[in-house]
Amino acid sequence: MIQTVEAATTKGKTVRIAGVARDDVKLARVGVAGRRVDMVGGTGRFFAVVPIALGRNRGAVTAMDASGNKAERFVLVTWKRDIPEIEFGTYHAEVIA
Repeated sequence: MIQTVEAATTKGKTVRIAGVARDDVKLARVGVAGRRVDMVGGTGRFFAVVPIALGRNRGAVTAMDASGNKAERFVLVTWKRDIPEIEFGTYHAEVIA
C-alpha cells in the first residue's frame, strides 16, 4: 500500500513528493517518477524532489516488496506560472492599403 497525495499544484520547476509505503512482507524498494528513493530508517517513509514541466505532469510512485510484488500510485502535479491569467478580450484591426 502506498499513501501519498493524489494531486498538487506548484509554482516552481520541482515538486517534493512524500509518502509512506507499507507491506506485510519487507519492502525492497520505492521509486518516484522512475527514480529509486531511499526510505527513512526502514519506516517506509520516503520523499523525492522531482523536476516537472510547465502544465500537468503525471508521475508514478512505485513500491516493490521482497517477493517481487509491485504497487503503483499516480500523482498529478500541475506547474502554474507565477503570473496571473489575464483575459485580453476581443480585438479588431482595420487595415487600409
